[in-house]
Amino acid sequence: MKKSNTDGITVIDSGKMEIFDWEIIVQFATLAIVFVRENQAVWTISLKESFVVHSEAGLPQSGEISLYEAKRKTIRK
Repeated sequence: MKKSNTDGITVIDSGKMEIFDWEIIVQFATLAIVFVRENQAVWTISLKESFVVHSEAGLPQSGEISLYEAKRKTIRK
């Protein structure tokens, strides 16, 4: 689950809560934002293909967004 306010965005997962200040949220193009901790990706919010932004101001956006947790992998050579 995620919530946003003037302090940033709060991510709640399995009962653990973490607040990401706006200063450490990184936007990639117009499709995704990444929450970072110690210069490492922690969470990503991205727009799904079903997400539509209407050019007419009065129409609400529709579709889905995804919240992904970054997983660290060890690459063996």
